[in-house]
Amino acid sequence: MIHLSRRQFLKMTAGAALLGGGGSLLAGCGKRQRYEDGRLVLDFFNYASPEFIALYETKLIPAFEKKFPKIKVRMTTSMGDAGYDAKLLTMIAGKIAPDIFHVTQANFPFYANKDVLMPLDDFIAHDSSIARDHFYSKLLEGMTGKGKLLGLPADFSPIITFYNKDLFDKYNIKYPSDDWTWDEYLEKSKALTRDTDKDGFIDLWGTANPDAYNRWPVWVWANGGELFTPDMKRCTMDSPASIGGLKFYVDLPLTQK
Repeated sequence: MIHLSRRQFLKMTAGAALLGGGGSLLAGCGKRQRYEDGRLVLDFFNYASPEFIALYETKLIPAFEKKFPKIKVRMTTSMGDAGYDAKLLTMIAGKIAPDIFHVTQANFPFYANKDVLMPLDDFIAHDSSIARDHFYSKLLEGMTGKGKLLGLPADFSPIITFYNKDLFDKYNIKYPSDDWTWDEYLEKSKALTRDTDKDGFIDLWGTANPDAYNRWPVWVWANGGELFTPDMKRCTMDSPASIGGLKFYVDLPLTQK
């Protein structure tokens, strides 16, 4: 029988965060413990593509188990994220929750509000090998609920804009400057939008902005607007700056030609 100290458990969960492909890895509150060949077995549940499954199985999990030889990671995957949360919630309700599981930032508040996550504050406070300043502070803020740290980030991706220099060169369009405006962005996007094969249909679009929950706030902020007041008690999407940013984003695919 293996007994883990707080320090050992925190190292275990922090190390397991390296296994994640995105979103967050969370320590579940299940009490079950299983042992195999004298090693503690950690059940890790996540969703992944075939490529990521191969990465876990051939590189990440073997590297983790080599570093922590008394721990065995048993991975269960759900191909893609369709139905993933329904299955995970069923496992939690059935008292067979995985020890560690992976959720997106969009769904994290749902689990946090259900009180199914193990707070990590005491583990971090009692382990000198890991500290809050090892992580980007905004990520930890997003994984904190009711004043407690409820998860560790696996990774994160900022939202930025790239432009294709080859296309700008091909159509003799001047590169964007560091201080270009939204009007200039729109002008260049229209100049790049073309019917290249002359069949009457556009086949080269000057810009692409995915319709996603984590895209439109960037345009609100870029226009000087905010989603909420600093105390998070009132939505400020009715302000002119917030409305203007959201309208520009929505108009790009709907009204601009």
